[in-house]
Amino acid sequence: MRITNQSEYAIRAVLEMAKNPEMTYTPSELYEKISVPKIFLAKILQRLAKKGILSSTRGATGGFKLKKSLSEITVLSVVEAVDGEIALNKCLIHGYDCNREPLCPIHPLWSEAQDSLKKILSSKTFAELIEEKKN
Repeated sequence: MRITNQSEYAIRAVLEMAKNPEMTYTPSELYEKISVPKIFLAKILQRLAKKGILSSTRGATGGFKLKKSLSEITVLSVVEAVDGEIALNKCLIHGYDCNREPLCPIHPLWSEAQDSLKKILSSKTFAELIEEKKN
């Protein structure tokens, strides 16, 4: 399992927005600051807005703004907003019916590894990341 470039770009965008959480950012403003391909950035910001991490406003003075506080936004929430639910193997995708699960000796290990990754990514908020960077 690999975190996609889109997740990395989303994390960069939220980190940049965290510097001034009350500000409304246009995709062009963020593009200039975080070196993310323009073609992806607007789509990524829309996905984050759809999941309630950002709010969006249309019009000449519109853009994107953090909707949640930095202490409510975890790395996992940003990754899953952009890439969907993390799954280390197809047998761990929610709703996937794996007929080999009862016989498969590796399934419990995949499940444990996935749970650990999710736990780690959900344990860090953007408020904590910003604070750690200051120290």
